[in-house]
Amino acid sequence: MTEQRLRISLVVAIVIALFALVACNRPMAGKPSGDQPKPVLQLQAQDLIVVSEQSFLVGPLISGSIEAERVADIRSEISAVVKAVNVREGESVRSGQPLVRLDDAAIKDAMLSAGEALRTAELALQQSERQLQRLNVLQASGMVTSLQMEEAQLRSNAASSELLAAKSRYAQAEQQLGRTASDAPFDGVVSNLKVSVGDTVQVGRELLKLIDPQSLQFEGSVSSDSVSQIKPGLGVRFTVNGYPETMFMGRVSRIHPVVSSLRQVAVVVSFSGTQRPTLSGLYAEGQIESAAKKVLVMPPAALTREGDSYYAWCVQGDSLKKTAVTVGRLDPLGVVQEVDSGLQLGQTCLRFPNAGLSDGQKISRQAPVAATQGKS
Repeated sequence: MTEQRLRISLVVAIVIALFALVACNRPMAGKPSGDQPKPVLQLQAQDLIVVSEQSFLVGPLISGSIEAERVADIRSEISAVVKAVNVREGESVRSGQPLVRLDDAAIKDAMLSAGEALRTAELALQQSERQLQRLNVLQASGMVTSLQMEEAQLRSNAASSELLAAKSRYAQAEQQLGRTASDAPFDGVVSNLKVSVGDTVQVGRELLKLIDPQSLQFEGSVSSDSVSQIKPGLGVRFTVNGYPETMFMGRVSRIHPVVSSLRQVAVVVSFSGTQRPTLSGLYAEGQIESAAKKVLVMPPAALTREGDSYYAWCVQGDSLKKTAVTVGRLDPLGVVQEVDSGLQLGQTCLRFPNAGLSDGQKISRQAPVAATQGKS
């Protein structure tokens, strides 16, 4: 009996051991096996970037603003009341178009008075000249004394002087009348309108400013330490506030001959490309192309940094390869990063790599979705 119980106990122990062995070899629920591969990474065209080559700028930085070279500061030339304002701020005008009119009533009265004085002086001169001619005839007959002739000559001279003065007063009144009208000296855009109807303006008071948008240029400054690197004709690449995705092109046209108190040198850059801003006063910054060389470049966001090392996640067949790269200078505008080694021209890499990637991870490129054509 005892032997039978021992056999039963031994069988039970063996069964329990087998169950325990099966339970140990079974994966725990909810926990993936460490040997399971990562899922295939689905990539679209916008997720990738191609290593490119471009001229990497070497030169001093320049910063300043966009200003119009052709500017007209329209000011009042007389003291009067504003009678009409024919334009609004920001409005485009043509050359010769009326801008502001001043009250001309008093000037017209003065002009009428000067005109009457002019006609009187002309009649007086004519009368004195006829009198002088008659006395000349009588003097030949001995009927006029020398004193009478001198007096007649003096009256003629005085009438001639009065006529000249009357002409001057009339011309001055005519000029004053012309100064009551301010017309556009060129095609442009009205800026800084300073007056309205009913305002009393004095001589020299600013009425408005007119700018020519076709004459916009980049007026910047460069550190005096870099003045030996710049000269007229050098190319300039720059960005303008308000146009974040546009790179403007220009050329150095003028360099100011005097260094400012801040040790800066004023530099004027004219636009050389077809693209240009439409507003004056926008902040701009860029770099003068005093030298350039062809290098491989990548956007800074396409590179990951681990300590002092940089890596790019590049496509190799149907998988990703973590590629060590050596970087050079960062473009001063922060657009591209120079790559010295590790990558090749035309190599395809991830545009925005993340921390969850692994070397050798499988990828799948999704083809662009073709436009669906309607059935006839």
